[in-house]
Order: sequence, then structure tokens, then C-alpha cells
Amino acid sequence: MKNTYQLQHETILKTILAALPKSASAALKAFVRQFYDKVTVSDLQRMDAAHAVAVAASAMEFMQTRKNKSPKIRIFTPNKKTHGYDGKYTVVELQYPRGGGRLAAYHEKSRAGGR
Repeated sequence: MKNTYQLQHETILKTILAALPKSASAALKAFVRQFYDKVTVSDLQRMDAAHAVAVAASAMEFMQTRKNKSPKIRIFTPNKKTHGYDGKYTVVELQYPRGGGRLAAYHEKSRAGGR
């Protein structure tokens, strides 16, 4: 039986998945589910579902461009034209070969303007 936390997480994740376009591939749906699987309920509650989909889709696209088993890094401030979503903080994504292809993302809040 699932506890309250797990039920909350599942409900939020269903909302995010519902924000995917109807034409979304099964691979993208599975990626979004896995991408947010370990994100805390409190972090998920602060995310708009459409924004969450755009973040995951951008990360999936980044992962698919890796051609060999060497680590890959991407540092950027998201903008809708390039990444599918706008952001005001710098994002650092690191993809490394351990475990088949994981993506670690770190959103750095600017010390000057972030909280």
C-alpha cells in the first residue's frame, strides 16, 4: 500500500504527464516519468506542469546528442527559443556513462539576484 507521500508524488507526476502533447512519443513519456521519479513532492509542487515537460524534453534532447561514452556537459540559461522554456538561473547538466546514460542537472541561483 502506498503512503500519503507516494500518492501525492504520483498525482503530481500524472499532472505533468497530462501536460505532454498528445503526439508525444512513448520514449518521451517514459523519460519524463523517470526524470521526475526522485524529485521531492515539495519541489514538484512548485513546478508548472508545462514547464516541467519542457525541462525534461530539453534534457532528453541533450542526452540524445551524445555520440560516445565520454561525459558531456551543458551550461546555459534557458530561453524558450533554444531550450523550450525560459529560466532566470544558470543550469548545469552533466551526462556521464555510468548506468547507461544518466543526467544530473544543477540549477544555480545567481547570488546577485537569486533566492
